[in-house]
Amino acid sequence: MKTKLATIACIAFALAGCSRASLSLDPDIVSGCALGRGSVITVHWDASKLDTEYVRIYLTRPGDGERRWLQGQPTGSRKTGPWATDGITFILRDARERELARRTLVTSPCPRRQKDE
Repeated sequence: MKTKLATIACIAFALAGCSRASLSLDPDIVSGCALGRGSVITVHWDASKLDTEYVRIYLTRPGDGERRWLQGQPTGSRKTGPWATDGITFILRDARERELARRTLVTSPCPRRQKDE
């Protein structure tokens, strides 16, 4: 049983490393100081090495379902509105709905203010 699991894990790891598509967020870490407000970020993708007419990018939020954000050319970028918050995940898929890449936005902790003594 352990051998089967190890083999499956190795195959999954190999396939994940073979992705010829990229997805990035700029910035990929935003400040956590703007509590309750989102940030505008730029999402970049490149699936030009794949044989696909178009790509789709989906969004998921913690505790929420998945929804399509855009459909576009295999290579491109787009800015979000001020709604990108901690934990939102962007999922890049090809025209056949195969997942190519995913990235999750994270926030940095907001430093605590020091009391004047």
